[in-house]
Amino acid sequence: MTETEQATPGQAPERPLAAEVARFTTMLAETPELSGLVGHRDLADGLWLSTDPNSSAALSCTPTEAGFRLSLEGGDSARWVTLGCRLRPEALRGGRYLGLLVRGASDGFLSCRPCLRWFWPEGGFQDVFSSEYVISPGGGFERLAYMPIDPASAERNKGAELNLFFQGDRFSVEFRDIEPLLMT
Repeated sequence: MTETEQATPGQAPERPLAAEVARFTTMLAETPELSGLVGHRDLADGLWLSTDPNSSAALSCTPTEAGFRLSLEGGDSARWVTLGCRLRPEALRGGRYLGLLVRGASDGFLSCRPCLRWFWPEGGFQDVFSSEYVISPGGGFERLAYMPIDPASAERNKGAELNLFFQGDRFSVEFRDIEPLLMT
C-alpha cells in the first residue's frame, strides 16, 4: 500500500510526504535557468543540486513545458552529483519503504541511484541505497525505486534526506515527475 491508499471511507488519503512532493512539484514548474553549476545550489527550501566542488562536473538546468531539463558535463571527475531533498523524519515513521517514482525522457543513457540518508543525533549519517537504479537507454521512461525504512532508524534519527545520485560523465534528461512515496 502506498501513501495515496491510506484513506478511511469518506476521507481524503493521508499523505505523509505531501510537503516533499510539493517541493518537487514546485521545482518542476518553477526551475530557474542555471548554467554550469559547480558545488551546491539551493533550488527551494529543502531542495538542492550539488556536485563535488573539487571537480569539473557542471550541471545545467532549463525549464521545459513538461518539467525541467537537467544536463551534466564532466561527471566522471566528481565524487558525487546529486539532486537532493530534505525529508521530515516523522513522515517516514510507520513506513516500510521510501519509494521514488521518476518519469521523464533522456537524450541518451541515464543512470542514477536513489538514496535515503539518515542523520544521527550523535553526528554522522548512514546511507541506504535503493537496490534498483533509475536507468534509461534513451527516450521516455517511468521508474520506481525504493529503499527499506528501518523502524529503529526512523525513530532515532535527527534528520533525513532523499538523494538521487547520478552516474556517468554526461547526460541530458527532462524530468516530468519526481514523486517520493511512503510505502506501508
